[in-house]
Amino acid sequence: MIPKIEPHKIDVCFACGTLDTEGLVVCSGFGAFSDSICMRCISEGREPYMEVVSYIANAGRWPDDINEDYQEEVRRQLRLHNKTEEEFAADVEQYNIFFNQTF
Repeated sequence: MIPKIEPHKIDVCFACGTLDTEGLVVCSGFGAFSDSICMRCISEGREPYMEVVSYIANAGRWPDDINEDYQEEVRRQLRLHNKTEEEFAADVEQYNIFFNQTF
């Protein structure tokens, strides 16, 4: 039997930042992450922005090292987060600089 999945109160949506709303803990399509996500973001398929940045930063250079399917999904995520590819590329670069210096 498949259990019924019902939304519950979450303190914050990790994808959009909405506070005190209904949602679920869901796993990410961008790595081994699970986060509390509001029902609106779940319906949109919105991922937490920094998890997308982290995943791509660890996979290689944007967009050259990223396969076309993931490029398409990243671009969809950027539209959901109102980010440009230039902003995203800069965030990926900053992520790499930080973690290469820190560890």
